[in-house]
Amino acid sequence: DIGCGTGLFTIPAAETGGKVYAVDVSEEMLSDVKKHAETAGFNNITTVKSDEYDFKLIDEAVNFVLICTVLHEVEDKKRFLKEVRRICQAEGKIAVIEFNETNTDFGPPLSHRLSKSQMTELLADAGFINTAVTDISEAFYAVSAKKQ
Repeated sequence: DIGCGTGLFTIPAAETGGKVYAVDVSEEMLSDVKKHAETAGFNNITTVKSDEYDFKLIDEAVNFVLICTVLHEVEDKKRFLKEVRRICQAEGKIAVIEFNETNTDFGPPLSHRLSKSQMTELLADAGFINTAVTDISEAFYAVSAKKQ
């Protein structure tokens, strides 16, 4: 869970029983994840304090990467996604959730939002294939792909 924040997706992912990495640049957010994991009784979550373009994980450490409403905030999206590709195992999968290009009462300004076509192009440039786009709601969409 890259850019895990307080663990909104990290904690449910831990319910699968697999090893979960909660990666964030904020020690405060990671502290919240640790508290939530402890309260829920999970010991399969590893929190990782990262840099924006260095996730502090070994090559091919994970088989699935989730990035939820983070990528629009990243300045160098290509560099960020290349780092995602580095930590993703061969045939590993990625899911990116972002804001649609529609006016909502929440989220980033329209000028910061990524279109579905921009997202699929960024993933392709980073070496991901079999891209699929899914509308989640009026406000959000998801793009999934596989490491080539």
